Amino acid sequence: MKLFRKLSEISPPPPYAVATIGNFDGVHLGHQAIIRQILQRAKTNSGTSVVISFDPHPLKVLRGQSCPPLLTTTEQKTAIFSRMGVDWFVCLEFTEAFSRLRPEEFIHQAIIDSLQVRELYVGYDFHFGRDRVGTISMLVGLAVSEGVQVTVVPPVKYEDHRVSSSLIRTLITTGKVAEAARFLGRHFSMDGVVVHGEHRGKSIGFPTANVAHRQEAVPAEGVYAGYALLENRRHQAVINLGRKPTFKGTALTLEAHIFDLVDDIYGRTIEIQFVERLRGEITFDSVEKLVAQIAQDAQHARELLAHRG
Repeated sequence: MKLFRKLSEISPPPPYAVATIGNFDGVHLGHQAIIRQILQRAKTNSGTSVVISFDPHPLKVLRGQSCPPLLTTTEQKTAIFSRMGVDWFVCLEFTEAFSRLRPEEFIHQAIIDSLQVRELYVGYDFHFGRDRVGTISMLVGLAVSEGVQVTVVPPVKYEDHRVSSSLIRTLITTGKVAEAARFLGRHFSMDGVVVHGEHRGKSIGFPTANVAHRQEAVPAEGVYAGYALLENRRHQAVINLGRKPTFKGTALTLEAHIFDLVDDIYGRTIEIQFVERLRGEITFDSVEKLVAQIAQDAQHARELLAHRG
């Protein structure tokens, strides 16, 4: 997959560009439905599938701190698009100047001038241009006049719920990661570099990988069964996301006790996948009780993961 950060980097335009444009936070089942369509259309026409998105998220520029926590980092989205088979990912810097573009300017800059898009697929709720005044009907009118065919993709429903980033965010932040996975089409994950902690886990018989994650949306604090992905190898793990109240901790930390892994992984990038929440965080009145509970959590995680994907 080719990655572009600026439209000025694109020359010549891709052959028969079939594109979609949006924020794609989470790259959930609804987003995937759109992407699968552009992949198929590009293949049918011997063309190029193009995903156009923005970094930072537009709401970070327009609303600042009121922007909801994001489900995926740009790096995660890039990896997902690549795995899906997207040909080009055009990840544009979103600035205040860009936000002030009129709808017709936006369409020309992002769709027509550099990429010469032939077919454009967008979600049913797509808006664009200054103050998001650009509507679907306006998009169709502007695009058709430039020879661009527009297809509006309806919402995707799963178990009678409309798949949306906001729904998934609510599920994750309340610890319902197993339910969120059904709407994401994969396990929710957090990634980062393994760093040195206080080495307390090793001293009590349960060494952990402490992950300096970059995630904004995080699950509810507690203990989870899940996986640790390291260099494309998946290991079962019991995960703790919390503040270590037994040891009077205050900072939120992510650590995983990875089963059957003895390698030194400090300084390496790891992805932690959350499969199911086992319990909330507990304050124990002794280290011995904490150790006994961790042993139970690890056994519970092993049994659960033996029957899960």
